[in-house]
Amino acid sequence: MKTTKKATILASITAAVCMAAGAGLIIAKTAKNSPMGGGYTASTNENPPKTVPNVTDENGNDLSGEKYYAMPAKMAFTAATYADESGNEVNSAVTANLIATITPNNAANKKVDWSAAFKNPESEWASGKTLSEYIGVTPAADGSLMASVTCYQAFGEQVILTVTSRENAEATASCTIDYKQQLLSYELSVTQEGKTPSVNNTKKTGTLYADFSSDKPITINYAYNKSAPYTLALEDSEITAPSEMKVTYKTSLLSALEKIGGTAAKTPEVTATQNGFVMSDLFNKVYADKLTSAADYNKAINAIYNYSSGAVNVVLNDSNGNALTNCAFSLNTKATQEQIKPESIALDNTELTFGEETNAKTYKITYRAAKYTWATTLFEKGSECGLSKQDGGSYPETYTYGTGASVSALKSSFSCSGENGEYHNGSGTGRVTYTFKGWYLDWNATIPFDGTIPANWVGDITLYASISSNGTHFY
Repeated sequence: MKTTKKATILASITAAVCMAAGAGLIIAKTAKNSPMGGGYTASTNENPPKTVPNVTDENGNDLSGEKYYAMPAKMAFTAATYADESGNEVNSAVTANLIATITPNNAANKKVDWSAAFKNPESEWASGKTLSEYIGVTPAADGSLMASVTCYQAFGEQVILTVTSRENAEATASCTIDYKQQLLSYELSVTQEGKTPSVNNTKKTGTLYADFSSDKPITINYAYNKSAPYTLALEDSEITAPSEMKVTYKTSLLSALEKIGGTAAKTPEVTATQNGFVMSDLFNKVYADKLTSAADYNKAINAIYNYSSGAVNVVLNDSNGNALTNCAFSLNTKATQEQIKPESIALDNTELTFGEETNAKTYKITYRAAKYTWATTLFEKGSECGLSKQDGGSYPETYTYGTGASVSALKSSFSCSGENGEYHNGSGTGRVTYTFKGWYLDWNATIPFDGTIPANWVGDITLYASISSNGTHFY
């Protein structure tokens, strides 16, 4: 009577085969990636996908590529992502093609079955979920020793892959499949005593406060934003920590600062901390303090006032100088205009005369917006405040010594442009609404004006309207 040899399983430590029962051996190896594997490419895509080792064994060895590997006790997937034509992150399925080997080699029946299941299908994460949406196992043919194991997306419960001999149900091998947590991004935060700087990590933009009066350092910390779900945690020690921070000025801002002379464009001093960096003298208060001339000081102030968007760029690098993350900071420059110093005092007339000639003297009244650098006066054509006059209000262009004059308040709220564009009608989108706060005798709006010019006043005067806005009109 002819005896049929059955497949049996032998424990093989050197082959790193998963635990099995009985006598015999099943070995799983990794074959060349399928088109949907981690080596996904798209030559017509202007933004090619990232290529990462996305199938590894428990020792971190790469199981992708064209080599064959014995199935380890554990393996872990990570998602392959790439940017589509719109720049959006897209998941691509990752596949490892496995081959099992049965010993003894002359076993009569070498057909096997492949299966996979959640290790704990009743766990909080796995309950109610369908395995095939996360892991798929497809034999090359019925009973084939080759099968494709595909990870479609991240999962939060371990999966057990099992290979079973059809001839001997006790001849099995299994492998635990994990999903390795990934680093999604470096998240930045920024603080400064007395200020409220901010960061938008999604857009990689932020806002800093620009002035020459504060010597408080700016602290930028980083944290790791990691993926979920996962079964195998990504430890902080596995992540490349930023080792240096580089700070650069926008070209136009740097040029303006360099024209001031001296060390106005000095590179900020950066010091590393445990989880971030501290930078001092972003706009070099030490230099500004040496500007004893009010004109030079004001020049320094105005140099940064008009350079706000993306003015300062911060890049965090690894030890080899490779950029890990960056942020383009805009500048809130409102504080700079509050630091303008008086440069001189001028008299409208150097000679005073009395009598009928003085009594008949007429002086000019100019209307401007406080704390705004517009070249136009309030009511002239092209002004953003051309619609600010109240109906029936009094806004004289002159007053006469001995008589004085009255000036009315502006409308409590008004738009920057009329329906017919009779005033400001710039090319930007949207229309700003302005709110009148009161009249003042100085640009900084510190000396209130009650609307009455006394009879004994002498000289041309400028009245400043304190006006707030609900936004910015782009020309």
